[in-house]
Amino acid sequence: MVATSKKASGKKIPIKLCPRRPGDATGVYASTEKTQKELGWKAKYGIAEMCRD
Repeated sequence: MVATSKKASGKKIPIKLCPRRPGDATGVYASTEKTQKELGWKAKYGIAEMCRD
C-alpha cells in the first residue's frame, strides 16, 4: 500500500517500522467474492487507481 500510494501521489511517504504490538494481526487479506455473490457488486478499479483518486 505504501509503495502504491507513493507511486500514485508522486510523493515520499514516511514510514516507521516498529515491532508488532499485542493483538496486532499477523496478516490482512480480503476477498470480494461474498460481496459479489450477495450484493451483486464488483469493484471497477484496483488498488493503484483507488490510491490515485
